[in-house]
Amino acid sequence: MKPNALDTLLAELINRMDKGELPWRRPWKHQSQPQLPTRADGQPFSGTNLWMLAMQMAMHGWSNPRFYTFHQAKELGGFVRKGEKGCPAILYKQTAVEDDGGDDPKILRFLKSYICFNAEQIEGLPEACYQVSAPVPVNPDAVNAFFRGIDFSLLHKGDMAFYNPEGDQIVMPHPSQFEDLDRYNATLGHELIHWTGAKHRLDRKLETYRYQDCRAREELVAELGALQLGLLIGLPVEEKLFDNHAGYLQSWVRILKDHPAELIKASGRASKAVDFLIKVSRQSTLPDVLVA
Repeated sequence: MKPNALDTLLAELINRMDKGELPWRRPWKHQSQPQLPTRADGQPFSGTNLWMLAMQMAMHGWSNPRFYTFHQAKELGGFVRKGEKGCPAILYKQTAVEDDGGDDPKILRFLKSYICFNAEQIEGLPEACYQVSAPVPVNPDAVNAFFRGIDFSLLHKGDMAFYNPEGDQIVMPHPSQFEDLDRYNATLGHELIHWTGAKHRLDRKLETYRYQDCRAREELVAELGALQLGLLIGLPVEEKLFDNHAGYLQSWVRILKDHPAELIKASGRASKAVDFLIKVSRQSTLPDVLVA
């Protein structure tokens, strides 16, 4: 069976990781808020589609954030240029299945992939579809406000950053030990993704972290969560922020070669973690105090 576009993209990502590269990290060394990829109706993509399409925007050098399916482009009078390759995106669906025993219907959830094209791959669209807003500088006050809204225990100590499930506490080096506050906040964002996995939050079974594959899977969730969070609030996601680069890459490649869909599964868990942090931050009534 011929692989679909999503299978091809996953295979490419795994191949790059096997060569020692994190393909979604390299593009985002930005001083401005990245343009979030948007659907035809102008609404930003979320979750896995957010980082996959943002990554492809960066890889291709597209500044236009708009994506359209072939039929959406056609309905607007546009046409995809010959030879252009589409970008895979994911559609989450659910359906109710009636139970013969008279119980409540079961809800089955599944995903399917579809192809979309960036506006820069399409000709003949209305002029408004090609208009791109100027980059917006990252607002450090907004980033600080996001972290201020989350009630978590933070200890500045030592030279390592980690989340301690037993004490439900994030341990970080002092901010002065980081190159700048952006990198401090990016590391804090990564640890906050781990923090969401506690039993009384999203319960990602962090007690199994000591087992190699479980550790690799949780670190992949934190990596993709930090990536999504960075796109949404303007945190830098750079290669040198990534601890134990070679070790985790080796573990991820081993898992993903046998089960490529684990990348999508980890991304889904990461999206739930990001959504949790955003919800907690928005609902906060904490005092207006910086965490660092």
